Parts: sequence; C-alpha cells; structure tokens
Amino acid sequence: MNGTSLIGRVGSALAGRPSEQRAAAVAIGSSQTGIPIQTISETYDAYAQWGYKASGVVFACIDERRRVFADVEFVWQRLGDRRTFGSVSLSLLERPWPGGSTSDLLDRVMLHNDLAGNAFVLRARSPNGAYDILQVLRPDWVDLMLDRAAAEVVGFLYWPGGKWSGNPTPTVFTRDEVAHFYSAPDPDHPYRGMSWLTPVLREIEADKQTVRHQQAYFSNAATPNLLVTVEKRIESPEARRRFQQELDRKFSGVHNAYRTLILDDGADAKPIGANMEQASFTEVQASNENRIITASGVPPILIAAKLGLQAATYSNYGQASRSFATKMRPKWKQLCGALQHLLDVPGGPNGQPVRLWFDDRDNSAMREDARDLAGVQQAQASAVRTFVDAGYTPESAVLAVAGNDMTLLEHSGLPSVQLQQGTMTQQPVSDDEGNDDDA
Repeated sequence: MNGTSLIGRVGSALAGRPSEQRAAAVAIGSSQTGIPIQTISETYDAYAQWGYKASGVVFACIDERRRVFADVEFVWQRLGDRRTFGSVSLSLLERPWPGGSTSDLLDRVMLHNDLAGNAFVLRARSPNGAYDILQVLRPDWVDLMLDRAAAEVVGFLYWPGGKWSGNPTPTVFTRDEVAHFYSAPDPDHPYRGMSWLTPVLREIEADKQTVRHQQAYFSNAATPNLLVTVEKRIESPEARRRFQQELDRKFSGVHNAYRTLILDDGADAKPIGANMEQASFTEVQASNENRIITASGVPPILIAAKLGLQAATYSNYGQASRSFATKMRPKWKQLCGALQHLLDVPGGPNGQPVRLWFDDRDNSAMREDARDLAGVQQAQASAVRTFVDAGYTPESAVLAVAGNDMTLLEHSGLPSVQLQQGTMTQQPVSDDEGNDDDA
C-alpha cells in the first residue's frame, strides 16, 4: 500500500466530519513520502498465546495487576480545592457498553497494556445510533499516524481483523476519537508503550522448560535416566530397537512407576544423570519465577510464589498488598489523562478547571486495617480541632486535613481566646467595708 493511496483514503474517510477533523487530514497528508506510520508490535498474539495462556507465573502476575487496577471508580476533581464530584458525563465510563462496567473497561485496558504495551479506547455510536459507547480496540490492529516531522500523533489506522485479514481498507480515526494509554514507554518509539513481558522472554521460556522437564521426569516413572549394559553384543540394529522398546513398554511411564526391573542375560542397569533434588530443581525454577515476577512489579507473596511464601505472614501480606496498590496510582493518573478528552468535561464553580480523576476509597488493596484506620481518623480529628481552636474555619480545616494541603486553610478573623492578652481589674473598696473595725 503506497502513501498516496492511503492519503486519499484518509481524506475520503474524514470528508464528512467536522472541520477540525478535516484539518487533521491535512496534517496527516503533509508528508512528502506518505504517512509516517508506527505499527504496534505484532507480538500481542504471541504474548497472549505463548505467555498469558501457557505460563502459570505470567497469568498469575497479569491477573493480580488486572484485579487491583480495575478496582477504582472515576470522578471529577476541581483543581483548586481538590474536591471531587460526579456528573452525568461519567455515565459513559460507568456503562461503557451494554452490560459493561467501569471494572470491565479497566480490566481490558490493563490486559492490553500488559500484553501489547498499549491500549486503545474508541468513543463510537451504538449499533442502533441511539447513544455513545466505548470500544477497546485490539492493539495489534491499530497503527499510529504521525505528522510530517514525526513529532506528534495525529490519527489512528484501525485494521478490522488485522492487516492480513483480506480487508485492505483501514478505518481512520483522529486523536479526538481514540484514547491511547500505555504505562511503560518504548525507548525506541516515544509514542507507544512496551509490554513488561519483553525483558523476561528468556526467563519465561526457561520456566516453561523446567515444567517440561518435570513432566518428563514423572513420565519416566520419577527416576533418572538408565544405562543398560549387556554382556553379549547385540549385532542387529533391529534387535537393539526391539530390546529398547520392550524396556520402555514394561518399565517407563507413570503407569509403570516403581515396578521392579528384572534383567537377564547378564544385563545391568545403572542410573545416570541427576535427579530433581540433585539438580536443585526447586531453586532453579524459583529463580526463573522471581525474575518474571520482578518485571511485573507484583510482590511475590501476593501470588503465592515460593520466594514470597518464605516470609509469608498476615502482616507482610497486607503491607505488600497496599504497597502494590500504591504503585498503581501513577497508572490511574495516566489513564485519566488519556480518557478525559473522550468525555464532556463539566465546568467547575466560578470557572474553576476540573480534571478526570480516580476514587480508590473502595479499593480493597488500599484499605488499611481497622486499627490503623481508626488511628488515622483520630489523628485527623485532633488536627481539625487544633486548627479550629486556632481560629480557622471548620470547613477549611477539614479540607486541609483531608487533602494534606495547608494552603487550603482559611482564617475566620477571630483569634483564639488563648492568644488574647489577659487584663486584671481591681474592685473598689466601699466605705462601709473599710469602717468595720470602727464598729
């Protein structure tokens, strides 16, 4: 497909759209040699089939990442006082498609981000055209379109079914229609992300080899290899083959495990090679698992990995869970920034700007233990009381403590009584009181 024909298709696709989108088509077609395209890595399918579906460690890591990432809600936040509120425009995120929820949307976004390094969310009309919906596009079917200087993404090409599906015409979307999210930038391509699986491909293959080795070990009756020697020379290759087949039939395989090996004609069997204990199989497998888990950012204790269970306590598990959920906060911020332009942003009071934000109060991993939460609330209540006694308004004291921002404090103009200078007045003594002695 040459650049000229693609530019023509871009222009035709955007012909009936608003003027600002048609202007984007001009930017797209401004390259002298065609449209600069950045293709999302085509390893998505391989990562999904070979990693996510075929490796228990990879599945456990991605499943834990999805579980924590999907456990938040979206709100609007005012940039001035950091107060959050809801609006009707958030319904698109609460019900992204018929039967879908915010958790479903976040779950798919994180899955695509982990496997392909990128996630694309399209705002489109429902099939009957009655309302808007969100569609999570398959990442390896999306190409990025850059401007002439390759300095900015100006659109997206979506190939339904993939480039080699037989459909030669892509669907063109401008950047106003698609939200592009990625959490780990690709160092070779600044406008797209990279899967965390990429640096640990060798470790994933090594882990799968250990599993295959384990299967072969037990398939061979849980014994190491045997060397069978005979006193007589076996002249015929066919006789040697039949002898080996007879040994395999009688003594190899799980169904023949622990059977007594009886040989005649001076034959002798000697084990060769190391068994699983001698080869430190468990330590080797744990080492590969640890490298994979480290790349995912998930604490080993959360997925019951061997290295994590060595120091497993209830307290350690809770600390690891909260620590991992804290690592998700930058990713939630990035997703909010990516999704905001798909929504109708409401105006704040007095023209105050607002932004799309996340509410993690109901996130199970972010909740503290009841005792810790009670201690935090007690300390916050004491801080609010101190600010109010110092003359600050109760409303601003609550906001300052909740937002951990002292600049939100507003003074009432009434200083604390403890700061007032005290005065002592002496009561005059009456004449009658002074003449008591005379009486």
